[in-house]
Amino acid sequence: MSTPVPANPTTIGHYFQSAAKGLFGFLGFIVAPYLYFTGASAQSARFDVLGIAGVGFASSATDLIYDGFNIVVANILPWLVWKLLGACVLVGLVGWASVVTAVSGEQWAVKTRKKLEDAKTWLRLQYDDVGIVYAPLVAILFGLLCSAIFLGWIGLMSIGHSWGTRSATDHLNAIKACVKSQGAAAGCTTITITGVNNVQERVVGSLIYMDKDRAALSDGRSVRLIESKSVLAVTTVPKVLK
Repeated sequence: MSTPVPANPTTIGHYFQSAAKGLFGFLGFIVAPYLYFTGASAQSARFDVLGIAGVGFASSATDLIYDGFNIVVANILPWLVWKLLGACVLVGLVGWASVVTAVSGEQWAVKTRKKLEDAKTWLRLQYDDVGIVYAPLVAILFGLLCSAIFLGWIGLMSIGHSWGTRSATDHLNAIKACVKSQGAAAGCTTITITGVNNVQERVVGSLIYMDKDRAALSDGRSVRLIESKSVLAVTTVPKVLK
C-alpha cells in the first residue's frame, strides 16, 4: 500500500504566486488601455486650456496611464464600484434567465427527440436545439459586453477631458493670481532662466510643461517656449501652515 506524498508548501505557494501574477497581468492588459485614454483625454484638454496644444509636447504612455489611474481613483472610483455592483446584478439576472431558458429548452428538446426515430434527424435537431436555446443568450451577453466596453471607454474619456479642463482652468487662475501679486503669494513660483546674451532673467509664472528639449512658461495669459537647458531654477514661495 502506497503512502500519499504530502503537498510541498513551497510548490503550492509558488503556484498561487504565479497565478496571482498572471491574474494581475491579465487585469493590467484589460485596464491599461482605459487608463491610457483617460490620461490622454485629460492631457489634451489641459493643453488646449493652457495654450500649448499643437506645440508637439507629449507624455509617455506610462505617464498617461499613471495620470489616468489617478483620475479614476480621485474622481470615479466610488461611481465605478456602484456600476460594478450593478453589472454583477445584471450578469446574475442574465445568468438566471439563461439557466431557466436552457432548462425549458432542454425539456422541449427531450420531448421532441422522443418522437423521432431517425438518427440523422435527431442529430440535426440536436444542433438546432443548441442554436435555438443558447445562440440568443450568447448574442445578448456579447452585445452587453461590447456596449459596456464602448460606453466605458467613452465615459472615461469624457471624465478625463472634464477633469483636464477643470484642473487646467484652476491652474491658469492660480498663475494669474501669482502674477498679480508679483510672485509674493504663497505657492507662487519664480523661474530663473538664461535670457538674451546669457543674462539671467526671473519670470513670475509657472513652468506648465517641460521635456528634454523645450519648456513652456505661462503668465496666465500667454505662453513662452524656451529651451529646457535655459531653465536654471524654480523657486516656490512656501505656504504658511495654519
